[in-house]
Amino acid sequence: FLFYSDTLELVLEATKGLSEDAVGKIKIKIDEGIIGWSARKNQVIAIKNVSFDPRYKPLPNTGDENFVSLLLVPIVDKGELLGVMRIQTVEVHDFTEEEINTLSTIANQIGGAIRNAKLYSTTDNRLKEMSILYEVGKLITSTLNLDELLDRIVRASATVCEAKAATIWLMDTLKKELRNRVEYNFESINDKDFLVTEEIAYEVAIDKKSKSIPAMICVPLISKNKIIGTICVYEKLPKDGKTPSIFDSDDIRALEILASQAAISIENARLFENVTEAQKKIKDTHEQLVRSEKLIALGEIFPTQDILMIL
Repeated sequence: FLFYSDTLELVLEATKGLSEDAVGKIKIKIDEGIIGWSARKNQVIAIKNVSFDPRYKPLPNTGDENFVSLLLVPIVDKGELLGVMRIQTVEVHDFTEEEINTLSTIANQIGGAIRNAKLYSTTDNRLKEMSILYEVGKLITSTLNLDELLDRIVRASATVCEAKAATIWLMDTLKKELRNRVEYNFESINDKDFLVTEEIAYEVAIDKKSKSIPAMICVPLISKNKIIGTICVYEKLPKDGKTPSIFDSDDIRALEILASQAAISIENARLFENVTEAQKKIKDTHEQLVRSEKLIALGEIFPTQDILMIL
């Protein structure tokens, strides 16, 4: 059993003797049963006959009822609980001190191996995450067209978090309200009960604090301490194509990093859009002034009726 601190659960991850179908499906809260007791107390537990121990709860649909004696050894590394090793016998067995010491040594070795595997996995995931964010950063800073930029950001948000869909809400500075500006793959969402409403998006924006549930993350878009909107992603894609996945702290961090880059790009695109619009107005005004000056000049040379004929 491996321990997951985010859910406070011990999950059956490998077995020999129990049903293989139970792997990944049997989950025990740390305050449940004798396995939870061993983990919580960091205590080795040897039971000659489990039927006489009130803490014991058989694992359903595993074949657990075929075993009589039980030894539980916590897997701990540097004071951190990583899991519990569970040894069972079909016949009544009184575990000796030598057996317990041997299995405790094995558990310590397993703890070190698990820690190293987790460290490698975390490092590898961080490298992949930073690589993706680097590529995303190049992508969203390569255009100043606001509509094109928003489309790139919403797609990149889904990619970074391995999400099925995403949305971007932008703040209307005049009306002081958020508008759902762009959506990606929205029609594919299975459960629309957890969709971010304007009220939730506004709460995230005003509080400047990310909000998440297993099937949704919403993070604020902040540029120079100014709220410009939010990015939301929905339904993490299954890793095996079937089993539902949930967003975790790594996904939240990745989306927050992306949002910080995106907010600056959005502000730059808005500034460019405003400057372009202002330049167009100046050009239109200039052309209008030129036309007016021409009319005035013509009026000084020709009578009004002749000007009308010329026009």
